[in-house]
Amino acid sequence: MQNELEQKASVNLNIYVIRFKEKGTSDKELLKVNDVLGNISFEKKMQEMITFFDTPYVSGNNERMLYIHQLDPDYTNNTLNGLFRRGVSSEERYIDELQTSGRSKKASQIATIKTDQYTSTHFFFSLCQPESDSSGILFVAQSFKQYGFKELFEESFRKYLEQKNPDIRCFITQLSVPALYDKIIDECIVKRLTFKRHGLPADYEDSFLNMEKGEEFEVSLSVQAKKNGFSFFKNTLKSFKEKDTTLMEIFPLENFEYQDLSAEVFLGGKKRVLNMKKPTDLGTYYDITDDVEIDILTKHPVYDSIKSQSQNITRQEILPNITL
Repeated sequence: MQNELEQKASVNLNIYVIRFKEKGTSDKELLKVNDVLGNISFEKKMQEMITFFDTPYVSGNNERMLYIHQLDPDYTNNTLNGLFRRGVSSEERYIDELQTSGRSKKASQIATIKTDQYTSTHFFFSLCQPESDSSGILFVAQSFKQYGFKELFEESFRKYLEQKNPDIRCFITQLSVPALYDKIIDECIVKRLTFKRHGLPADYEDSFLNMEKGEEFEVSLSVQAKKNGFSFFKNTLKSFKEKDTTLMEIFPLENFEYQDLSAEVFLGGKKRVLNMKKPTDLGTYYDITDDVEIDILTKHPVYDSIKSQSQNITRQEILPNITL
């Protein structure tokens, strides 16, 4: 639970596409959305899905729950916005309140979360069918860093589709937009490089392993360019596009062996993080932490603020550069 709370400092919008195929066929043999969900209006398609989620979806082991918490349709633009609430059950937990008096502090239990109850939080979502003949539905899903609800939504959406048509399978993948990669090469500013090593260097093993036996470690080296950015790194990005190569071949780093590299870039004033293992498969992911308004009391993004960010990204950057 502590890790989840720590990750909430970072608010992200992840862009996925929901695609459909017949059971037993190749992932490349895609079906049109209307062939699967019916040649009816987007509004009616969404109303059928909403009816399914009127009953909370509960995973097979009853440890996770998902349901629609808020609906905000924009059917004129074939879009459904809103909030999904995801709940998690586990061992019995306790809600404590910290009371302070001067320098003294005292914790007191004010509630108990039993094993058949759920601790829940909500996430913004947006579903959009750009055209009547689209072969996919654009799916925008909020997460707090990597803590989100996409996997549970995919599991529940497959269950919904199974009831509607058992011969159809759906899969939800992060959107790749080649045109955006070209734009990043031409226009982006690379501000930070983060090198990650799985495991501890030998020089540090004695310092950590003796204290945390059996723990797994990851070491990160973060390098930030404070003025103009890493201008040379655009040549690195071009190299990935022009030939099949590895990180260590294209960017050897002396005295620090690493397995992963991410680049923090700014494009049109928005921050993007590229996974440099294969940046040409650009998974569209936006860190909007600095752009979205946060409610002081709940620590959640203000709904209208995150909705505005989603609309701007979808209409100004995603839809003009793809055909679903």
